[in-house]
Amino acid sequence: MVLSLVSVATDRQISLHNSGAGGTVMILVLALGPGLLLTTLGTAAIGWSRTALKAHSFTQILAGTALGGVAALAFGLLR
Repeated sequence: MVLSLVSVATDRQISLHNSGAGGTVMILVLALGPGLLLTTLGTAAIGWSRTALKAHSFTQILAGTALGGVAALAFGLLR
């Protein structure tokens, strides 16, 4: 997962902060159930802070979150 994140992040400047948060939310939901979808609020807060600091654009935040979530989902389905 980390290798895929770094390879895309260095080329496209996606948010690794949100990638980690998106992956964490996905693992929590897969492991403990859909009740933990509320943890996406934390991911949204991280994304907001990254855009407020002008570190990333909204698209880069979404791409990072999606990449982390999809990588975690793939890992979760393969276990």
